[in-house]
Amino acid sequence: TGQGIATRAAAALVAEMFALPAVEYLEITHDSANASSAAIPRRLGFTQLRQEPAPPPVAPSGSGINVTWRLARPAPPTAP
Repeated sequence: TGQGIATRAAAALVAEMFALPAVEYLEITHDSANASSAAIPRRLGFTQLRQEPAPPPVAPSGSGINVTWRLARPAPPTAP
């Protein structure tokens, strides 16, 4: 915990997914009570998209509210 391992792993997955031409955006969802999980998409440039009730079953330590973040495919570089 707190060593950046999950963030680096998620960043690697983002890079691999955007290497696929059909992927237009990525989403990450976590329970709103999980502050550590919220830090990952925030660090990677995702934007919070929505909060909604989680489908059952909900973990005992969870809030029952899912938070979804989205990152759109970066625009291609422009030619000079």
